[in-house]
Amino acid sequence: MRLLFLEDDVMIGEAVLDLLRAEQYAVDWVKDGEAAESALRTQQYDLVMLAWVCRAATAWRCCAACAPASSACRC
Repeated sequence: MRLLFLEDDVMIGEAVLDLLRAEQYAVDWVKDGEAAESALRTQQYDLVMLAWVCRAATAWRCCAACAPASSACRC
């Protein structure tokens, strides 16, 4: 399963990334909304995990970018 993970806090991001990879998930970790939007345009993900509050962009904006690309997207 391939995951996109948006988290701008490094301590939280590293901890979650370690846990997910230990469970054998393929994870792309991005730290801002622009990187998340770019990844959503170029990759296909089974799951997108978004921090609700990020300094550069909100998860809502990323959801809006994701939703038109996939009928399976639920925000």
